[in-house]
Amino acid sequence: MANTDKSKVIPKQKKGTKSGAEETVVFENHRDAVLYYEIFKQRFLNINRWINYSKTTSFQLTDLAGTSINEDEAKAGYLVKIKLPVAGTSTGKGYDWVKIEHITDEYDPMKDEALLGIRVRPTAAPGSDRSSTAHFYTEDTTSTFTLKRKGLEITAQESGRNDVYNLQPRNIWDKVRNFIVGIFSSAGGSHIMWKIFLKNILSLEK
Repeated sequence: MANTDKSKVIPKQKKGTKSGAEETVVFENHRDAVLYYEIFKQRFLNINRWINYSKTTSFQLTDLAGTSINEDEAKAGYLVKIKLPVAGTSTGKGYDWVKIEHITDEYDPMKDEALLGIRVRPTAAPGSDRSSTAHFYTEDTTSTFTLKRKGLEITAQESGRNDVYNLQPRNIWDKVRNFIVGIFSSAGGSHIMWKIFLKNILSLEK
């Protein structure tokens, strides 16, 4: 049987802090709910176009060597090169990096539920000595993006778990930068960013 339980995709909270944001739309009929779920799902999977929804942060799929992948659908094992509105890590050559470690796409006709889940984890930049992640959080941290349809209701959610500041880099600038960005994120910066992102993902404009 298909598993449309988001708790099976989102890791348990064990250390650090947790964060998140969500947006929900409710449709008047089943046909529109199903139609727009597929539209929203493609928006989630097309990570290369996420800048259209975040408005401030760019995302680029790459392979393990850091070579750009110009595909419209993410796959587990790909890396994502992230350009934040602030200076990136020196180890990441100005970028933050995460790895897509899991994607689930389920549909349960008995419950009339569908679930898409994309989980990413901070990683070292391609070609680095991999002594620490090229990200302001450590590899303990995950971000899980879920899209769930239950009947006429569709909810998009970003769930950060085990958020731990990355203070491991040897470069003092990276330590300071990661701490400042981590503080900003924990203080609600990431919540605001992801609320905007999710609201735009669920836009009814096709």
